[in-house]
Amino acid sequence: MASHDVQSVLQTVKLIGDAEKTQDAGSMGQLLHPELVFRRADGSVAGKSDVLKAMSERQYKLRDAEIVAVEAHPAARTAVVTVIVRAKGIVLTTGEEFGGTFRNVMTLERDNDSGRWKCRLWVNTRWGITVETLHHVSLPVSNLEQSRRFYRDVVGLRERDRPAFDFDGAWFQFGAGQLHLIVHKDRPSPPTFRAGKPVDSRDIHFALRVRSFRETLGYLQSLGYSEKAENELLRLRVSEQATAGFPQIYILDPDHHVIELNAERLDDDPPSVGP
Repeated sequence: MASHDVQSVLQTVKLIGDAEKTQDAGSMGQLLHPELVFRRADGSVAGKSDVLKAMSERQYKLRDAEIVAVEAHPAARTAVVTVIVRAKGIVLTTGEEFGGTFRNVMTLERDNDSGRWKCRLWVNTRWGITVETLHHVSLPVSNLEQSRRFYRDVVGLRERDRPAFDFDGAWFQFGAGQLHLIVHKDRPSPPTFRAGKPVDSRDIHFALRVRSFRETLGYLQSLGYSEKAENELLRLRVSEQATAGFPQIYILDPDHHVIELNAERLDDDPPSVGP
């Protein structure tokens, strides 16, 4: 395939990207083959009319494209172009946000009558890592039963079943996430502890969202937690007007791991106590 043909193919792919980004269905319609087969990232298959309809319903906040490969097949008058697309936007009909990095493999055919390149096959797949949620946090512990009681009785997590590993530990559930406690056997190196370190919000920690800031603070105080406690493991740090935009409480577990407890907002009034 001559160099000017390659440039024509690349220009066509660029125009397809521009038309998608600007929701220009008229231009896109001229660049797609009437018998287009489009496989979406979710595995479903669509035709030309479906693509044009879906395109009009999407608004892009970001669409960056990089052509990473071009394969020319002169005898068949076809070319295969691979494009990595980073996109972010919103579906106008539902308000749902979309985004990610995608690998687009586009097979273009040269029209015998017009001489224009048109996309005949378009395969779209997700590319890279797509994080859906935080699955679990793992912590080494020096005394499993002591840590188990802390996370069960103080923090209030629900213990769940744990696979039969060849080392001791415990699993807890919090919302859709999990906390895994691990008794490390010093192999191949000792576990990492914060031994002797105070409550430090800027050190390694994990955060749990709680229902009520006042309720949580009052409960901890009833257990002996305070900002001036002599026992470092009962010392807490409170930030009612945090820069983060939500109130925060920091405490330590038996191995000095830092835990943040935060609420969506600062409760207007402390919860009532007593009869």
